[in-house]
Amino acid sequence: MNRRLNKGRNNTIKIVLSIILVFLLVVGIFNTISSYENMANSLSVFGNIKALPSGQVRVMFDPDGGSINVVDKIVNNGDRYGELPIPIKDGYIFTNWYLDTEDNRVSKNTIMDSTKNVILKAGYLNLNDISLLAGNALYNFSGTSGSDIKYFKYYDGTPSSEILANSSDLSDSRSLNKAYAWVDNDTIYYWSDKPIYGQNDFISGSDDTYKNIEYIDFSHLNTVLMNYFMFRDLEKLEFVDLSSFDTFNFIFFYNMFDGCKSLRSVDVSNFDTTNSSDFSEMFKNCSSLVELDLSKFNVSLSSTFYSMFKNCTSLKSINMNGWDTSSATHMDSMFYNCSSLLNLDLSGFNTSKVYNASNMFEGCSSLKALDLTSFDTSNISRMDAMFSECSSLSSLDLSSFITSKVQYLDAFFYDCKSLTSLDLSNFDTCKVYQMNSMFYNCESLSYLNIANFNTSGCHNVSNMFKNCKKLTIVDLSSFDASNFRETSGMFSGCSSLLNLDLSSWNTTDKLRSINSMFEDCSSLLTLNLANWTVNEVQTFNSTFKNCSSLINLNLSNWKVSYPCQDIDYMFYNCSSLKNLDLSKFYPARSVYETYHFTHALELCNSDLVVTIDRYNDDLKEYIEDYLHLSTITAQ
Repeated sequence: MNRRLNKGRNNTIKIVLSIILVFLLVVGIFNTISSYENMANSLSVFGNIKALPSGQVRVMFDPDGGSINVVDKIVNNGDRYGELPIPIKDGYIFTNWYLDTEDNRVSKNTIMDSTKNVILKAGYLNLNDISLLAGNALYNFSGTSGSDIKYFKYYDGTPSSEILANSSDLSDSRSLNKAYAWVDNDTIYYWSDKPIYGQNDFISGSDDTYKNIEYIDFSHLNTVLMNYFMFRDLEKLEFVDLSSFDTFNFIFFYNMFDGCKSLRSVDVSNFDTTNSSDFSEMFKNCSSLVELDLSKFNVSLSSTFYSMFKNCTSLKSINMNGWDTSSATHMDSMFYNCSSLLNLDLSGFNTSKVYNASNMFEGCSSLKALDLTSFDTSNISRMDAMFSECSSLSSLDLSSFITSKVQYLDAFFYDCKSLTSLDLSNFDTCKVYQMNSMFYNCESLSYLNIANFNTSGCHNVSNMFKNCKKLTIVDLSSFDASNFRETSGMFSGCSSLLNLDLSSWNTTDKLRSINSMFEDCSSLLTLNLANWTVNEVQTFNSTFKNCSSLINLNLSNWKVSYPCQDIDYMFYNCSSLKNLDLSKFYPARSVYETYHFTHALELCNSDLVVTIDRYNDDLKEYIEDYLHLSTITAQ
């Protein structure tokens, strides 16, 4: 009997084992089938992988559990990735695509540097891992409350500049709206289900929170209604996608990208600028920008373009075709220090209302030509430094310029080293106050026509022709010197000047300084300045220094007395002079006491004879005992 029981028990065990074995076989087959299904699914996601021509790379997108409408794309090696799809995953916000690790992010501006197929994996932010910012809150950088959280208002139809100080200002009634933001390394990401209003200083480099930001991702925002100063001083910002921006109702663009020194390109082709009136300093100090296409800008209502591209030192081209600038009044410093600009087409500019063009092209040192024949300058009052440091310009036609309202021409052509000739005979300068440094350092200028200049209202002509080394003659017979106060350095360094007729100049007691006025005019042969009034001139330092060819110098009526404090180097190295009339020279006693005369006649011809007043013992002692020159007494 026991034997039968054991036999039955063994049969039962065999049956159970058989059932378990069958179960394991079924599970194994199922898993095998699942594996094949997963493989098939993978193939369906990435498509039928085929070999591509050399230089082309297949980019495949792994949505990591999300859904996606594009599974792959072809990119040429060396090109940017271009537009990338945005996957959707319940409970998550898509942040970025990455290669291998989440630190190796890829954006549409990333350069393809692979020769093999690439798989990009989607990165997400779990909504449970970040704070839900109630009401107006737009971003939370530290995950804490108080001063570490900043808030911006949702756009409700009326732009608001209100900033809520901290989370305690938020009421429960505002918690119906959702807005998220997060920082991932050097990128700020935003997400919102409603339009947001980016107010002035929206993201400013003056705040330490943002100073290291390189990328800003607005791609998850419905609409951004932006404002001025928006990205100011983000010195490390390299890329920002502005495709979601709505600028139709925006009036001011000033300082929008000011100080974005690392920004290499920016696409603003979608900007609607119809209602904008101010573009001043918009791209100022964007020193890495290489080109700008602004041909779609509507600037018809804008009055101000002040410093719009100032210090864009890498900018080689700006497309402004089609611009209507008929409302413009300020173009001062517009292209200041755009030192890489190779050409500039302003043929369509309407400048009829512009009254300030100072420094407009200053520092455009790569510009070799500039056509301004279409410019209407009839209302411009400021042209100071307009072409300053345009060192590559070899010619400039300004025959169409109307200058009857111009008051400032100082540094107009300063450091235009390549200019060889200038005809400004059409210039009306009757209202000009300042001409100082107007042609300073125009070292290639050999022809200059300013025969019709009216200087009756001009106060300052200091350094006007300084270092015009190739200028041999200039007609200044029309000059009225009656209001001149500063003439220091006026002809200094004009080493090729042979003749200069200033005998008719009617200087007055207004004249205060003529320091270095003719210094280094080493080819000048004669000067008749006998009719000049210099009674109130305080310093004559180096006035005729190194006029080594000067044979005749007529100063017979010069009354030099107190308040003159300095005559040092006045005639230094005037080695060709044989006679010099200083009979009316009575500088202040302090000149001798402080030795501000020691070099006045050094390196002059040993045969020089100086005429002095019989009672001027100080001057006589200096000339005879110190310099060992001869003197005669005036009759």
